[in-house]
Amino acid sequence: MLSPGRYIGLPDDEDDFDFVERFGTLKEELEDQMREEVRLNKLIMENLAKLEMNAKLHILILKKEMLKVKYSCIYYTFGL
Repeated sequence: MLSPGRYIGLPDDEDDFDFVERFGTLKEELEDQMREEVRLNKLIMENLAKLEMNAKLHILILKKEMLKVKYSCIYYTFGL
């Protein structure tokens, strides 16, 4: 068996690497991470929708306040 260790004085390592087992483990990890990605993407979309709704609400509140100021100025100006 040829190995780089033989040429630089390192001991030969026993090759007990089981490709099928390692591949199965890595595949399971990837599948778990992909499920987590789906869950997190759903959560992000829900939070963005909440932010959008809050932004729309704040815009409506600001418009209402601007109308109050506008009508207050008219009443003050014309003495109504």
